[in-house]
Amino acid sequence: MSNRPKRNSRSGRSRPGPQTVSTVPRRSFGRVAAIAATAVVAILIVVVALIVSGGDSGADTVRVNGVSLPAMTDNGVDPAVGLKAPVFSTLGVDGELHTVGSGGGPGDPAKVLLFVSDSCTGCADALGSTVAWLAANELPALVTIEVVVLDASNDADPWLTTLGWTGARWIDSNQHSLAKAFGIDAPPVWVVHDRQNHVVERVAGAVDIGSLVDVAAGTV
Repeated sequence: MSNRPKRNSRSGRSRPGPQTVSTVPRRSFGRVAAIAATAVVAILIVVVALIVSGGDSGADTVRVNGVSLPAMTDNGVDPAVGLKAPVFSTLGVDGELHTVGSGGGPGDPAKVLLFVSDSCTGCADALGSTVAWLAANELPALVTIEVVVLDASNDADPWLTTLGWTGARWIDSNQHSLAKAFGIDAPPVWVVHDRQNHVVERVAGAVDIGSLVDVAAGTV
């Protein structure tokens, strides 16, 4: 007979009870990924819309290169004359990106830039006078007149069309990038620069447009 103690089949150890299974449904990984992807796409759409929009045709796509011109003074001496005008790029009426004022190329013209705002009466008068002058006169070779719209309260193109402007036009950004770059406080302001993009003259208010064109032509 064996002297080993008999095992007690009914030991004092308690058997583990039944496990509780959670009844909360789990989202599948694929569904979470799909929701995340949709959110990312929505954010990208909003970002792109903010970049492209801005109250006007690509107003917040303005990029400026170069040193800003000093502010205009009332003492009759313009510190900007002889300096390089800033080069800027923005969307044109055709929706394409244009660079204005690079200068130095064989086909680059001298420019007369008219800075206006659709909220000032004097600007409408300056633009109307320019349209009338162009209707009665022909621009010299390698000279252009172009319009830069500052602080467009609405879409600037209907305003320009109402005044009869059909030439090149550029729209400043909502951050007034072009006004700051050209040292402009209150339009209308005319900036004439030669084919190498040096400022030749900068004048505010009512002007003799023909004389500005002659100044630009004299640099060609």
